[in-house]
Amino acid sequence: MFDHSMRLMWLFNSWAVVLALAVGLGGCDISAKSFAGSILQMTISGATTNPPGKHIELWARNQYDDIIRVNQTYNAPDPKDPANKTIPLQPFGFVIRNAISMADPCMIDSAGNLVTSAAAYSKTTKIDGVTQSPEEQAAAVRARIAQLTTTSNCDSASPPHCGGQPTNLLATIPFDATVADPPAQLTFDSSAGERLAACQAYWASSLLAYSPNPSQLVLPTHGTVTGFLEYTTQVPVQGFNSVHIESPTNLKGIREFFMTVENNDVDPRNRGPIYLQGYPGPGGRGVVFFDMRGPDTSGTAAVQVDLDSSTAGF
Repeated sequence: MFDHSMRLMWLFNSWAVVLALAVGLGGCDISAKSFAGSILQMTISGATTNPPGKHIELWARNQYDDIIRVNQTYNAPDPKDPANKTIPLQPFGFVIRNAISMADPCMIDSAGNLVTSAAAYSKTTKIDGVTQSPEEQAAAVRARIAQLTTTSNCDSASPPHCGGQPTNLLATIPFDATVADPPAQLTFDSSAGERLAACQAYWASSLLAYSPNPSQLVLPTHGTVTGFLEYTTQVPVQGFNSVHIESPTNLKGIREFFMTVENNDVDPRNRGPIYLQGYPGPGGRGVVFFDMRGPDTSGTAAVQVDLDSSTAGF
């Protein structure tokens, strides 16, 4: 018998299912959205800086023999509200340049003072229990830069401040043909106001205009950096060699990965000379590994391709 109490229970459960479906189809979605693109983790050895007007482009050949120009995805701070808003960018390619230079004109504080000069530090302070004057604080920043730059990498101070390594640390910076040149007219003794105006004009040329931050290289003063090439400091001993690129392009089925040297204007049908090239080797679950070779450079690339179907939890 289907009595009255059982009927009420059936109606209650039926409405519960309907309400659950309604909630599931509504705006209260707490699920994590998958990333449908790819992540590339690379190492590059034997590289030098790109000549003016040249940069590196990334390409992939898929299982259908199509050649794909691989781009990146990056959220740049919105100049109108950098603390709260970002602007999505999807640049192609990167340039190889010195990660930092003792003479970089736009390593400045909010007033336009060079962080390598005593003017950027208003008073004597204690750092880790050690009392430091403004000049000593500036000297500490210069010492950090000297760990990553050569003895010929100097600023225009009198006497000049120079690096202390046999080679310079190199970085990969997303390419943008609209980036202006850093303001070369600035010297170590330029006024803070002149420096601030010139650097702001340089930064306004592109959201990707790069100015390094000696205190934290992975967080530039302006722009972004995707990685650092093979490098080992002497004192203190510290190693670098990692380039991380997140691409909105799904590279599932990739069977060749290569890079070319290009001019500012890129013609995908007439690509430039090979910089690095590799074919899939033994990899892991959802990861395709490449041993890369080029005329003057070598490297590796691990391409994570199953991010849209990964079952990894959080």
